[in-house]
Amino acid sequence: VHTLEERNMELAGKVAALQEEVAALQGTVKRVSAEKRDVETRGEQAVTCTQLRDANNAPSARTLTLAEEA
Repeated sequence: VHTLEERNMELAGKVAALQEEVAALQGTVKRVSAEKRDVETRGEQAVTCTQLRDANNAPSARTLTLAEEA
């Protein structure tokens, strides 16, 4: 009986350690997921900025062409 009690306590300690590790890993997954969303958002914003810059430059180029023709 004593051996079983010792074994049970060892296993309970291992279970507690594994539960702590799982909690830490879940926290890491949550943090990395948030960072991923942030990177994706920044990527989308970069694409939008590029599109806006290109759209802004197109009329400017057209204006310069018209000015040169005049």
